Amino acid sequence: MSKKIICFDIDNVICKTIESKYSKSKPQKNVIKLINRLYDEGYYIKILTARYSGRFNDDFKKVKSHGY
Repeated sequence: MSKKIICFDIDNVICKTIESKYSKSKPQKNVIKLINRLYDEGYYIKILTARYSGRFNDDFKKVKSHGY
């Protein structure tokens, strides 16, 4: 049987983020508990984000250099 994959976005899913103020983001503890439970049940968890994409007009070279 293959492992199930589930994806979560960071902003406004895993954490509450207002107006792209990432340093002020607050974790959503209930979502983190859910992610941990799914992991324990055998799911492969992927975390996705589009942070900084809008700021740099989807220029992913700039996004990567600024966000990583």
